Amino acid sequence: NPDTTNLKNLGNKFLPKKNLIRLILQNTLNEPSQNKEKKSEQSAPFCLRNGISETLLKAAHEKKESIIETMISTDKKESICKNWVVENKVLFLHIIGNRFKDDIEFFNLIPHLIENHFFRSDNISLKTPLFIAAENGYIEGVKILSNALKEQRYLDPEPMYLMKNNHDKTPLHIAAENGHTQIVTILLDSLTAEERLDYLMINTTHDRDTNFITTPLHLAAKNGHTQIVTILLAELTKNIFPYLKKRDHNSYNPLHLATKNGHTNVVSALLTKLKNPAQQDKMIKEQYNGNTPLHIAAEKGHTEIVMKLLDSTENVYQYLMTKNNKNATSLYIAVENGHPNVVSALLAKLENHPILQANIIKNKNNKSTPLDIAVENGHTQIVTILLNSLPQEQRLDYLNTANKMEDTALHIAAKKGHTQIVTILLDSLTPEQYFEYLTTADQWGDTPLHSAAENGHTEVINLLFKRLKPEKYFEYLIKTNKRGNTPLHLAIYSSSINSELVIKLLVTMLTPKEQLTYLKIKNNDNLSPTSLAKHVGPTFKHLAHQNPNSYKLLKTLKNKANSGNYKINSKLLRCLRKKSSTYINTI
Repeated sequence: NPDTTNLKNLGNKFLPKKNLIRLILQNTLNEPSQNKEKKSEQSAPFCLRNGISETLLKAAHEKKESIIETMISTDKKESICKNWVVENKVLFLHIIGNRFKDDIEFFNLIPHLIENHFFRSDNISLKTPLFIAAENGYIEGVKILSNALKEQRYLDPEPMYLMKNNHDKTPLHIAAENGHTQIVTILLDSLTAEERLDYLMINTTHDRDTNFITTPLHLAAKNGHTQIVTILLAELTKNIFPYLKKRDHNSYNPLHLATKNGHTNVVSALLTKLKNPAQQDKMIKEQYNGNTPLHIAAEKGHTEIVMKLLDSTENVYQYLMTKNNKNATSLYIAVENGHPNVVSALLAKLENHPILQANIIKNKNNKSTPLDIAVENGHTQIVTILLNSLPQEQRLDYLNTANKMEDTALHIAAKKGHTQIVTILLDSLTPEQYFEYLTTADQWGDTPLHSAAENGHTEVINLLFKRLKPEKYFEYLIKTNKRGNTPLHLAIYSSSINSELVIKLLVTMLTPKEQLTYLKIKNNDNLSPTSLAKHVGPTFKHLAHQNPNSYKLLKTLKNKANSGNYKINSKLLRCLRKKSSTYINTI
C-alpha cells in the first residue's frame, strides 16, 4: 500500500493533501514549452480535479532501486511510465524528492537520470503547477492552489506568490500577459492589500538595471488586455504616476507599449487613471529614445490614439512641435510613413489657429519640410492635405521653401517623375505665380525642367509647359544652370532611355527660328547642344548596348562637366568617341 501521508484515498484515486500542495508549490517542475493545443479544464495539472492514478503513486513510493529502474526505462515498451505526460513525471519527482530529501547520494543521482533518461524526449521549461494553471487559463486549478497559498503563506520565509519561473515571471505576470482576467482577480483576491501592492511592483529579474522594471501592467498593456489593465490600476490608490512611469528593459512604459501596439482602450484606461490634467500632460510627454507616445502613434498610423493623446494636453501646439532625437515632429513622422488620416488628425487640432498650423507644416527636420518628404515618397493624398491646410496667399512661399540641397517640392517631384504630385503642386498656384515657381533654381542652378529633362520624365515636361503661355517657352528653355547647361544639354548628357524623346520634345516646343538659336547656346565648357550631341548622342546608343559601364561613365561625364574641369571632360569625350570598352574601363 502506498504511503498516504500526503494523500487522501478515494478508492482507486488519490487527492493531494495540503502538505503535498505546499510541496508542489515550493518546488520547480517541468512542462512542454511549446504546447500549441489548448488544454481543457479537465486536464488541469496534476489531476487536481480528478485525483492521481494509483500506478503513478505506487511507482513513486517504491524502493530507490525500483525508482531508478522506472526512470531509466522510460522509453521501453514495458515501462510503466512510457505514456506519462510531463505533469505525471513532475509529480513523480516531487513525491520522491519529498521522500528522499535527506538522502544526498540519491539526490545527486536524480539530475543525471532526469537529463539522460526521464525527460530526454520532452521539450521542457521550468514551471510550477500555479504557473501552468495561470498560463493555460485553468480557473479551478488556480482557485485550489491560491486557497492553499492563503493557508500556507505565513509558514514560509519567502512568500509563494512571489515565486518566479525560469523566465523570471510570477503567476500574475503570466496571467496578465495571456489575458486571463479571472485568474488575475483570483490571484489578487488571495492576498492582503499590502501583498497586492508588492505583487503589482514585482519585477522580472532579467531587468538587471534597477532603473527598469517589467510589471504585470507592462505585459497587459502590451497585449491589449484592457480589463486586466483596469483591474491592476484599481489596486493603486496612491503613487499612481510613478508606477505608470516605470520602464521595462526596452525603456518602454505601459503607455508606450499600448500606443505602439495600437491598443486604444488601454491608452484610455491609463490616461483616465491620471485624473490630474497636469499628470496626464506629463505622462503623454514621457519619451522613449526621444519619442513621445504621439511620435510612436504617428509612426504606426494609430489615428484614434493620436486623437486621445492630443485631447489629454492643454498645449496642443507645444506637443505637436515636440521633436525626437532625429529632430522630427509627429507630423513629419506621419508624413514620412504615409499615414494621411494621422496627418489630418494632427492638423485638425489647429484648424482654428492658422498661424500655428502653418508653423507646424513649415517646420523642418534639419533639411526638409513635411511637404518635401511627402513629395519624395510619392504620398499624393498627404501632399493635397498639407497644401489645402494653407490659405492661397501662403502657398507659393511654402512651395518655394527649399531643402538642404535647395530643391523645392517641384524639383523633387520632377526628379522622381511623380506626375500626379506635379499636377497638385501647380494646381495650388494662381496662373500669375506659375512662371516664378517654374524658374526657381536649386544649388546647382537647375530649374524643375532641368531635373525632369536629366531624368527622362517626358510627362512631367509636358505638365510644366502646359502651365505656360507659348510665348514663354523660349524664355523657359534657355534658362541655364551654374555650369551654363540648358535643359537640352542635360538631356543630351543623360543616360536615361528616354533621353532621345526628351531632346525631341524640348526642341519641338520652339519655332524653327528659336530652334536655331537654342541649339547654339554654349555652356561653360564652350559646348553647344549641337556639338555635344556629335560627341555624346551617337555614341550613347552604342555604349548602352555594348558596355555595361555606360550608365556609370555618363553620370561621371555629367559630374565632371559640372565641376568645370575641361581637361577631364575632354578626355571623357575622346573616350566616348573611341567607343572602346577597354579604354572606358581605364578611366
